Amino acid sequence: GNLGSAAAPLLLVVNGASLSLDPGITAVGFIYVVGATVAPSTMSTSTVTLPGASATLQGALAIEGDLLVTAPGAGTLSVVYDRAVLELLRTTYGSWARAPGGWRDFKGN
Repeated sequence: GNLGSAAAPLLLVVNGASLSLDPGITAVGFIYVVGATVAPSTMSTSTVTLPGASATLQGALAIEGDLLVTAPGAGTLSVVYDRAVLELLRTTYGSWARAPGGWRDFKGN
């Protein structure tokens, strides 16, 4: 099936260097792929694999380092920037805030 929708977008962080998408999938939201460091340099590479038909991402895709798209089944990856989807993610997924009494810096008196 598809991942996310315009009303409930996907926020996906891939803690690794590769992401494999099913044939014909449409993802709506933001995907971040961490990437793997390639020795001996400090560059990293992220791989998106499309095992069949084309895949579409509506929103944004962020990767660390170089992007390598492999498509053994002659598929293509289409990334369509969608500001409205990203704005919805920004305003509905919350943010970090200090809670009163939630942190104390004990320095030992």
